[in-house]
Amino acid sequence: MAVTIGDAIESIESVLDGLPQDWYEEGIPTFETLHMTGGVLQPYFVVSYGDVIQQGSTAFAGTRGDDHVLPVRFMAVAPTAKIARQLRVKLTDVFTGFTPDHCGEMTKRGGGGTYTVTNANDVIVAYVAPVNFRTTINLDVAV
Repeated sequence: MAVTIGDAIESIESVLDGLPQDWYEEGIPTFETLHMTGGVLQPYFVVSYGDVIQQGSTAFAGTRGDDHVLPVRFMAVAPTAKIARQLRVKLTDVFTGFTPDHCGEMTKRGGGGTYTVTNANDVIVAYVAPVNFRTTINLDVAV
């Protein structure tokens, strides 16, 4: 049986399930998509997965045996910049070196910074601190 990208994603999400914050698979947060409880923003994580990219070694038997990179982007969403940064550091600590099922270790990628989400009155209502990773997956490994 060939490895599926879903196997890798499920093992990443199992780790997220073990963290105390809620998490959602979705895009970049906007004011309309913030997850609020009683009008209060509770810190949470967002995860999204990029499309696999062929990279590294290639196989004689076909492209499924090539090494592929699976990009993984997390975002820590919080009511203050400090909490967002602290959650980003937590994600970095938890996922650096983590090995999703049938993949290589997750490697931290550059980028990040912190940006704000504002409401219709340009009042800052959330801070978002992204952290990017990648892992290598070979789609033709027998499981």
